[in-house]
Amino acid sequence: MESLDIQRSSSGFYSEADVSLKKRVRRIVVTGIGLIMFQQLCGANMMIFRAEEVFDGLNPVDDAPVRAPIYAIVLSATQVSMAFSRPMPSPPEYGIYTRYRNTWLIVSTRAQVLLCSISVELVEILGRKFMLITSGVGMSLCLLALIVHYALHTKDCFEFSEPDWHKYIPVILVALYTCSYSIGWGSVVILVYTEIIYFDKWFSSLIYACGQFVMFLLVYTFFNTNILRGNTYALWMYTATCIVSVAFVWCCVPETRALRLNRIQATFDDERKRYDRSTQQAKVEE
Repeated sequence: MESLDIQRSSSGFYSEADVSLKKRVRRIVVTGIGLIMFQQLCGANMMIFRAEEVFDGLNPVDDAPVRAPIYAIVLSATQVSMAFSRPMPSPPEYGIYTRYRNTWLIVSTRAQVLLCSISVELVEILGRKFMLITSGVGMSLCLLALIVHYALHTKDCFEFSEPDWHKYIPVILVALYTCSYSIGWGSVVILVYTEIIYFDKWFSSLIYACGQFVMFLLVYTFFNTNILRGNTYALWMYTATCIVSVAFVWCCVPETRALRLNRIQATFDDERKRYDRSTQQAKVEE
């Protein structure tokens, strides 16, 4: 067996190309898993779909003009000024309250789609890594500012007479956080993932399914973490994840800007074909 290995090594079957291919495949797999995992662990889904619980778990805001737009403003920073352009109904008028909330939800969702479309166009100019790093830095700063705000303005300090603009700071920060998510980790991740994870469609689907499972775990355990340690613990975890994601993109994610998709795929195909030919030749000699 050792002689066979020596023959393979001397004949080039275990050549540098094979070793580099295995290393590259491992790097591609680790990069793909990291992209999908960080996309879920940054906390965007919690901040979007559990926005009311996040605000209530930290410092409850009982004013209807603040609580009603939370459902919608959290989806797009471009709707912050529009959401407060008209008075919101009081909580007892639940039917009108719900209609306002759904209206702003539809409008802000369309704005988020527009923002993602713009980021997809800018990614060819600014680059994938730049967009992902900018997105991670923006989310980290917004979450840190949100934690600092709630640390300085406790529940007892939330009784403002004039001015009461402090109540709107969390809403604006969460809106900016979601905006930062949309320009990078919300739209660019799928683009980078499909560019680099091409060598095996089945394996690519398995990695993406793992990411969806992580999202399920986050949604399932959110209320438990809220009961045990409070939402501040969740915000700190999301902040740390955003910071780690910046380092991960800087060190592990390759820049594929200015490379067409067919060129990236051709590169993977050529290397895999060389690897398959060497493997088949080794089996024949055995």
